[in-house]
Amino acid sequence: MTRRHTHSHASHRPQRWRAGWSRPGIGALVLLLLGLWISGMALWAWGGEWSPDTPPWQSQAHRVAQVVHGVLVWAVCALAGRWLGPHAWQMWGRKGARVAWWLGLLAACVGAWVALSGLGLLYGAADWRDALVVLHWWPGLLWPVLALLHGLYHRWLGR
Repeated sequence: MTRRHTHSHASHRPQRWRAGWSRPGIGALVLLLLGLWISGMALWAWGGEWSPDTPPWQSQAHRVAQVVHGVLVWAVCALAGRWLGPHAWQMWGRKGARVAWWLGLLAACVGAWVALSGLGLLYGAADWRDALVVLHWWPGLLWPVLALLHGLYHRWLGR
């Protein structure tokens, strides 16, 4: 009897899967990061300084944006724990695609910075808040661009 399938299906998996990612994982990460980015923009736009003249809707919208941002951060951490570790583990030794590799390392460092500054905003001293907002905001704007460049480098620029 002739076998139609070998025991190992690894050779039939797309390259992205072998790099620790799957299409649903990429889609979920993109949606979560887009939500984080939008909720972060809302937090920036509505600010954190309140006065008696602040309209109630603005105060409520800011609070909703904070809660949404926090919930999405939790989901991104769960997803990152599932996919980023295996991706980095599998790709660490493959430095053949130098530009994509360095973009990935830079994206990981900026992502860690954004996460740590976010923890500082959440749990840090009130005196640090103004500095941490700036140190969280600008890298937070840059990070999705780095991640996108890292993920799409071969498709758009490389090979």
